[in-house]
Amino acid sequence: MQPSISRNVSWLVLLLALVALVSPAWAASDDAQRAGQIRAMTQNLYIGAEVLSIAQAPGLCELMAAADAAVEQVLANDFSQRAETLARLIAAENPEVVGLQEVFQVILSDPQTLTPFYFDDYLGMLLAALSAEGANYYAAQTRMSTPITVPADSDDDCDPLGPSLAAADYFGTIVDRDVIICREDVACAGGAAANFQFNASADTPGGPIVIERGWVSTVATVKGREYRIVNTHLEVSGNASFRIVQSLQALEFGATLDFLSADGRPQVVLGDFNSDDAPGPVDCGGFQPCFSGYEVMVAAGFADAWLAQGRNAGDGFTCCQDADLRNAESAHSERIDQVWARAAVDHFGRPEVRGVRARVLGAEQDDRSHPDGLWPSDHAGVSADLVLRTRK
Repeated sequence: MQPSISRNVSWLVLLLALVALVSPAWAASDDAQRAGQIRAMTQNLYIGAEVLSIAQAPGLCELMAAADAAVEQVLANDFSQRAETLARLIAAENPEVVGLQEVFQVILSDPQTLTPFYFDDYLGMLLAALSAEGANYYAAQTRMSTPITVPADSDDDCDPLGPSLAAADYFGTIVDRDVIICREDVACAGGAAANFQFNASADTPGGPIVIERGWVSTVATVKGREYRIVNTHLEVSGNASFRIVQSLQALEFGATLDFLSADGRPQVVLGDFNSDDAPGPVDCGGFQPCFSGYEVMVAAGFADAWLAQGRNAGDGFTCCQDADLRNAESAHSERIDQVWARAAVDHFGRPEVRGVRARVLGAEQDDRSHPDGLWPSDHAGVSADLVLRTRK
């Protein structure tokens, strides 16, 4: 019996040796197929005023008055103050990536010399405020719209019977940007950005105004895994004309996401989609086919992080506070700011998107700014923890 026992022991030793030899390879293979984790956030910064009245002005005097009123509102909604509040909210969440919309530059210039005498850079102000909180982020990729410049009349001396640009006391210029910022320890590269082919426009007494929107993207490496991060801001849905533009932008965006998916990376999409999960057809005044941005994302196979939490998600409203940001209670009644996720095309195992935990930020009384008590933005932010299957 002794020789038999020796042979069994020998085989056991050999088996253990083989297991020891191949275990690192098995472990590496299992690790490569394991789901990755990322925390992503979206936040619309809000320019600080409702500027649609400028595009709707019936005459030059009305346009210049509306422009001045908008500028006064932007200044009263002091972004330097709001940036400090937003920075505290972002720093507390500590997301790896943040998609920002309405990251404006606001420039006021002398009407005679066109020399700027006032300049606000929302991106620089927010990054500085984040740094002051001990949270260092950098701009990984930016999309910029064509500047919009309008004359403004601050002393009401424009004559409606003979309107003239001579009554302009200054020119106001705004530049809209969508930006992805990444935490300093996260490598973000391989960026891309574009404006949409279809945008809302208006012919005004001061000349045509085009509201350019688009998307911006980067590849973020988090804990050794790569994610395609995409950020967008679709047109509003206030009337049928705007809804048509949103539908066209959403369809173009969906095609872009499919094109970007060819790199095989899981996708995390952030943005202000100006549409929610409310059921029912989109009324585009007879224009067909017409889809909301939300519908396009669902049809493209993305998971809405807020709903992916399950039954206890809550309403998740993110929009909108009053234009002056001073309403006593939060006025949010729509969920139009969203975080979406789609696993890699050749991901390993199921579920594709799981372990989701999402939060609405900036909608509590304690989130208001000091000293003026401003809401940090007219939109709340949304932060989501995601577990995503990566490539095999």
